[in-house]
Amino acid sequence: MKNLPKAHLISTVSTTKAAQLVANKKNAACIGSEIAASLYGLNILKRNIEDSSHNITRFLVISVMDVPPTGSDRTSFVFSIKDKVGALHAMLVSFHEK
Repeated sequence: MKNLPKAHLISTVSTTKAAQLVANKKNAACIGSEIAASLYGLNILKRNIEDSSHNITRFLVISVMDVPPTGSDRTSFVFSIKDKVGALHAMLVSFHEK
């Protein structure tokens, strides 16, 4: 809220949806990419407002097809644990052990 301290926040399912929502509204803004601004005819008010300069979005594709490694692959773990003190540590400690 540093950049627009009086803004009313509205959650959306994606930055693209946010761009679509503000495209035809006066006094509305969204956080999104330059591509979204171009696609929906939006003016860019301020650039580089992310909290982290290394901010990225990753998309996870789940499939029954086996796909060979590309060499630029990343591994993600998705899990669910009980909401109790130490549960995450107990689960992850085996990854730290050598």
